[in-house]
Amino acid sequence: ETPGLFLGDWDRKTKQMKVVYDTTLIDLQTIKEKIAGVGYDMEDIRAEDVVYDNLHKCCKYKRPE
Repeated sequence: ETPGLFLGDWDRKTKQMKVVYDTTLIDLQTIKEKIAGVGYDMEDIRAEDVVYDNLHKCCKYKRPE
């Protein structure tokens, strides 16, 4: 659980995530860093390769070089 983050909803069709958060407790950059920290690349933050490699095979995606 992340204080200030109330909703994270991934839309498989659009490949977009909707987040609802309290800007007095957390900022968008921190949310992006947390997502990258569990293996998912953001447009401006690349997840560490070792973390991405540990994702279950169903959760992996084609990564740009």
